[in-house]
Amino acid sequence: MRVRELVLLIGLAALACASSLPIERRDYILAHPHGWVEVKIDDRAVPLVPETETRDGKEVVTDWVKPTYCTVSVDIDGEEYVDSTQVFPQGDRAPFRADSGVRFPVLLGTPILKLSWRGCRVKGEKSETVEQEIFIAVERDRVTEVQFDGATLSTSAPRADTVVTLDDLYEAVTGRRKAQ
Repeated sequence: MRVRELVLLIGLAALACASSLPIERRDYILAHPHGWVEVKIDDRAVPLVPETETRDGKEVVTDWVKPTYCTVSVDIDGEEYVDSTQVFPQGDRAPFRADSGVRFPVLLGTPILKLSWRGCRVKGEKSETVEQEIFIAVERDRVTEVQFDGATLSTSAPRADTVVTLDDLYEAVTGRRKAQ
């Protein structure tokens, strides 16, 4: 394992921290047969959003601006796994790009994944929440990837999960295999 793999591992660990699952629930899932779900957000069409103020009791659009952030929430069979994680649009002019992801353990089965995307879609002169649902296959020790492009969800067949051990981390940091 080299520096690139270590950076990837640290990045995935940071994504795992985005999960809103209570530690006790996560530990329960990890102690039972489970797979992993990786939600990849790649919204390349984030528009300007309305900036409003209240005048005479009515909301009035005063300007169109780059969104400060979008939020993503993910539920699995009605259970909250990710709650309002912020994703920051990039770019100098619309359309902006919001690119991020989250990864978390899920018990085996074919649950319904519901994704809510807020703050980065507009209908008329109001911000709109996009909500999409999809059945996903969660298989033991495999990763199910779910892609979201800002409007629709898609998934692919579960793939093998690369196992990284503490010995692999030791070797990546020190350059030596741990003595047995």
